[in-house]
Amino acid sequence: MIFTAILGIYLVFHTPIFKGVPKFLAKEKIPVWIRHVLVPSLTNDRKQLDLLGKILSKFKNIEIVEVLPFHKIGEYKWEEMNLRYELSSVSPPTQKDLEDAINILKSHGLKVRQDFYTHQK
Repeated sequence: MIFTAILGIYLVFHTPIFKGVPKFLAKEKIPVWIRHVLVPSLTNDRKQLDLLGKILSKFKNIEIVEVLPFHKIGEYKWEEMNLRYELSSVSPPTQKDLEDAINILKSHGLKVRQDFYTHQK
């Protein structure tokens, strides 16, 4: 799985913690903001974004989905620690990539915006 290769850990999104927490938050009507980092070739696949939109649209307590563009600002930290940076060959998404992702998520009735801080640049 690609996340295992990048993160070095295996993420299981169907474990009780991933299933239980969103349902609990929705049941208790606790407002939630989702922050999705858009990484080309990793988290910007149209089918994956469509599925994410379908899943998130089921939860009425989600106030907003922020799309954060991947950046390379912290890459130097990996070099300083003499660690291999798995995303060194990945470029940040284009503005069109961001707009496409936002539109896909909006098509599911979600309130979506580009991350406030990166949007201010």
